Amino acid sequence: MRRIRGAVAFVLAVSLAAAACGDDSNGQPATGASASGTASATSTTTAPPKAGGTLTVGTFTETPSLDPVTNVGTGVTGGMELAALYDVLMSYDTATGKFSP
Repeated sequence: MRRIRGAVAFVLAVSLAAAACGDDSNGQPATGASASGTASATSTTTAPPKAGGTLTVGTFTETPSLDPVTNVGTGVTGGMELAALYDVLMSYDTATGKFSP
């Protein structure tokens, strides 16, 4: 029974990998599609940006605190959230080797 499950899992994994490598372009070169639905080399829009909306972001772990004094804010523990709320107050300038506001 164990060998059958292993074989089924292997066949399923190989099938999924082969399906992911598939191409549905029918031999046509890849091009971008414009807003009108026609294919073009570059995609542009003339519509003005819309205000409002919702942005959902997934993070690795929940932010322990939004207080910038108590939260160090690394990349996986609140760094993105703190940068979005408080912006980045200091940044490292690689050309001069110093921190700049």
